[in-house]
Amino acid sequence: MDDVSLEEVCDWDFETLRHHAEAGLAVAQHHLGCLCDLQPDGAEEAVCWWQKAAAQGYAAAMNDLGANCEEGRG
Repeated sequence: MDDVSLEEVCDWDFETLRHHAEAGLAVAQHHLGCLCDLQPDGAEEAVCWWQKAAAQGYAAAMNDLGANCEEGRG
C-alpha cells in the first residue's frame, strides 16, 4: 500500500483516508493533516499528522511542518 499516489488519496472519502492514516500510510497522514489544517481549530491535529508522515521521510509533510513553524503556528 506504500505506493499509493496522492491522486488516489484525494479520491478517498474521509473515513477511508483516516483509516489509512491511522494504519501508517505517510501520504494519507499528510493529506489528512492538510484537511485538518483547513479547519478553524485544526492546526494542532494537522501538526500531529504531519509529524507522523515526516517521521517516515515524507517531504511534503516536512515542508508543511517548516511552514507552520515559520508562521509561528508550530
